Order: sequence, then C-alpha cells, then structure tokens
Amino acid sequence: MQYLLFVSVSFFWGINFWLMKNAIVVFSPVGVAAIRVLSGAVFLAIVVAFRERKWPFKRSDIPCLALIIAVGYTWPFIIQPYLIHFCGSGVIGLMPSLVPLITILLSIPLLNIRPSTREFTGVLIGLGFIGLLFIDGMHREIDAAHLFLAATVPLSYAISNTMVKRVYTKVSPVMLTFICLLTTSVLLTPYTLLEASPSTMTTHNPTAVVIAWVSVISLGVFGTGIALLCFTIMIQRRGPLFAGMVTYVIPVIALIAGAIDGEYISPLQIIALVGILLMVAIVQWPASIRKTAATGPG
Repeated sequence: MQYLLFVSVSFFWGINFWLMKNAIVVFSPVGVAAIRVLSGAVFLAIVVAFRERKWPFKRSDIPCLALIIAVGYTWPFIIQPYLIHFCGSGVIGLMPSLVPLITILLSIPLLNIRPSTREFTGVLIGLGFIGLLFIDGMHREIDAAHLFLAATVPLSYAISNTMVKRVYTKVSPVMLTFICLLTTSVLLTPYTLLEASPSTMTTHNPTAVVIAWVSVISLGVFGTGIALLCFTIMIQRRGPLFAGMVTYVIPVIALIAGAIDGEYISPLQIIALVGILLMVAIVQWPASIRKTAATGPG
C-alpha cells in the first residue's frame, strides 16, 4: 500500500511542473496557486463530508498549523509557478530533491530519529547525482537569484513534513490536508480576484485558455488534493524520510514531461536520473523487506 502511494505521488507531482507551465500561459503565479489549492480543497471537502465526523484540532494547534500552512503550502505553491515561468518546468522540478537530506538533518533534533548508514549513504549519493542536474542547470545560465528562491522550496517542504510527523501523526490525514488547503485558499483567493482583469481570458488564444483551465484544475484535484492526502498518509505511517524520497523520483518524471513538451534533456541529465533511481531503491526497498521480516505483514 505504501509503495502504491509512493508511485502515485511521484507521478502526480512529477507532471505538476508541466501542468503549471501550461497554466501560467494564462494565469499569474498567484492565480495558479489559488485555483490549484481551491480545486484541491473542494475535492477534499467532498471526502470530508462523507468520511469525517470529528473536529481533531484545538486552539493550541493554531501556531503549528500556521507554520505548516505557511511553509509547506502557501510559499511553495506561489513561488513554483513563478520560477517555472522563468526557468522551465524540468529544471525547477529538480529542486524538491533536496528534501530528503534536509529532512534527515531536521529529524535528528525534532524527531530524535537518526538515519541508518544505508539511508544516509543512499541520500548523500543521490544528492550527488542531483548536483549533476544543478550543474547542468547552471550551464544553461539560470539566474542565481532564481536558483536561490528555488532552493527555499525543499527547505519549506522538509520543515512542514517533519512537523506533521512530530505533531499530527494521529490526526486524520484527510482532515489535516483539507484544513491546510482550505486555509491556503482563503489566503490566496482574495488577492487573485483583486489582480484579475476582465480581459484576462480574451487576450489569449481560446485553445490556450482551455488547456490552462484543464491543467490548473488537474493540478488542484490530482496533483494537490489527492497527492497531498497520499503524501500525508506516508508521513504519518512511514515518516518524513520515506515520504520525502518521492522528491528523488519527481525530477525523472518532470524532465521526461519537459522533453515531451520540447525541452532538451542532456546526456548528463540522463546519467544523473539513472543514478537517482538507483539511490531511491537503496534507501527504500531493503528497509521494507527487513521490516516485514521482523514484524510480519500489515
């Protein structure tokens, strides 16, 4: 079950960058973020209406929830479409791959969890392959300021993921994800309405408008609502490192999607992607085998 969630989230988030690239043709970065989180929140609201009957949060949860919403939802959702507009979906899709290493560093003081030698080695070597992709990006003359902004995304995700594991392991993942998306939507939607122009849809090719709407709604329902729900379940059940390794697979899918859309993939990128996938296998699969042998299935 956990590996089905892992593969599903990897796929959805891998094509997210391509969907954002289509959406920003028509919408602003904040507009993409607002429609994305609203679509995801509406989808999860339906799930909540049928499944959830208990409010799991207290007033004392407000500071922690605010931190998770700010760094794990609002900031990444706004900054990623902006960066994709300038740097392309394939390159920006690489940045979340820093999440596992940052997660390891945060898990030691916050969760009192130390990685095994195998996990740390796999993450570190995988990071080296990610470095090859960064080098390739630098050769394409991507602005240093944009690379710095992109590097804040994995830091934000790692902080958010670690806090979810530390504080909300026993909270319904559906309700937690829904509240985070709903709050983010409340924050972003008013700004989007204020910046919207009546001529927004008439200044673009009708086909581009349709593609943008389909992309941003798909981004919201599948790449945000469903994917974040699955991701939260993985964090709660297997921890932030297991879930965070999704970000090593995302570049593979993001670059393939970018190539299909006409972006160039270099031989260096291909070498790096093969190495990344091997490191994911080293970190993830042997642990599952040993755990099953020790504890039994389920």
